[in-house]
Amino acid sequence: MTISRARLILLACASGFLYPLSFPAFDLGFVAWFALVPLHIAVEYVSPRRAFRVGWLAGTLAFTGAMFWVITAMNVYGKVPFPIATLAPACEQAFKFDHDLGRTGVEDRPEFKRHV
Repeated sequence: MTISRARLILLACASGFLYPLSFPAFDLGFVAWFALVPLHIAVEYVSPRRAFRVGWLAGTLAFTGAMFWVITAMNVYGKVPFPIATLAPACEQAFKFDHDLGRTGVEDRPEFKRHV
């Protein structure tokens, strides 16, 4: 069975948007029981490389949705304009992804080396 690219993106987005709804601010805790079902359907019949991409999309959307409180705190208490505050979780996600791949060079700096 093959799944079209559009359907993979739709399933990943559905899972990514459902996951944050299970947090207390939305009071829809029952959504947690089936929020990841679309993601499992999407990755079941695809290659590991494509499954990684689909999972990364769903995870990015879920993380950004779960970090809504950062946007509120920056906007209300930090007086940061809403559009800029909205970009903060996305920028953090991009930095985290880049850091996990080892492209930031932080691990090469002597002050971050582990002393044994």
